[in-house]
Amino acid sequence: METKVNYAVQQVEQQGNAASQQQSRRQELAKTLATPPPQGFVKEHPFVKGLKYTPIGIVEGLLDRLFGFGNWKVEILDTKMMANSVVVVIRLHYRIDGEWLFHDGGGAAPLQVNQGAKPTDVDELKSNAVMIGLPAAKSFAIKDAAEHLGELFGRNLNRTSYIPSVKPENKGEQKVVKVELKSQNQ
Repeated sequence: METKVNYAVQQVEQQGNAASQQQSRRQELAKTLATPPPQGFVKEHPFVKGLKYTPIGIVEGLLDRLFGFGNWKVEILDTKMMANSVVVVIRLHYRIDGEWLFHDGGGAAPLQVNQGAKPTDVDELKSNAVMIGLPAAKSFAIKDAAEHLGELFGRNLNRTSYIPSVKPENKGEQKVVKVELKSQNQ
C-alpha cells in the first residue's frame, strides 16, 4: 500500500513540476513578446512617410525561433476583392506547450491597373495583378496577426499612445505589476 501512495505522490509531484515548467516557459515567452523589436528589424515604409513596419521575412523568422519549426501555421480564412484591392483574412496558429492557440489578421493590397486607367476599372487590370497582390495581402495579414502576439512583432510601432504589455516583477513573495502609459508625443 505504501508503494502505491509513494507512486501517487511522485505522479502528483511530476505533474506539478511539468505545470511549473509550462508556466515558466509561458512567462519567459510573454516577457520576450513584450520586448520591442530590435531597431535592425524595423524598416521605414518606402512610400508612406513615417510608417514603420517589420518585413515578413523577419516575422516568419521570429515565429520559427519562438515556436519552432512545425509549431506555427497559417490558415487562409477568406480572400476577396474590395474596391480595387485584394483582401486576405488569415488565422495564425501557434503551439505553446502542446496547446494550439491562434490570432486572426487581415491584409489588403491594391491591384495594379494599366497606366492611365481608373483604379476601379477591372477590365484594365494588369495580367499579373492578382499574382502580385494576393501574396502581398497574405503577408500583410500574417504580420497583422503576429502583431497581436506582442511588441516584438511591432505591435506599437506606429501608435502614438499605448499601455505596454504587463510585465510582472518578483519582489519576494509579492508580485508587482507596473503599467505606464507611453506616448511618442511627450
